[in-house]
Amino acid sequence: MAANLNGALQWVVTADGGMHSVTVLGSTVYAGGHMTYVCSTQRVGAHGALDGQVQRQKMFAVDSSGNLLSWAPQANSALGSYSMDADPATGRIAVGGMFTKFNFSKINQPYFAQFG
Repeated sequence: MAANLNGALQWVVTADGGMHSVTVLGSTVYAGGHMTYVCSTQRVGAHGALDGQVQRQKMFAVDSSGNLLSWAPQANSALGSYSMDADPATGRIAVGGMFTKFNFSKINQPYFAQFG
């Protein structure tokens, strides 16, 4: 969710699990948690997304308007990521969590990863 300085809602991103971490680098918002899918719209019902969903295992990124971006490291883990931070000087994102692999278990990288 993003709001302007007056508190008015600007956009909402929904997912099938909780979001525990967020960071911003430039005009990109990175989020992590224990989600597997991000909903195509903010419309959700009792059984999840009503308008479709996109696979984003444990991490995803949106632009400054809340549009889902292609960044999708696809981390494993039931619990997901717990913390994120961005370094504008290097353009890197650091992520910590209970994951051990990325890219659908093709890359071994336990508990900490750096992107960029």
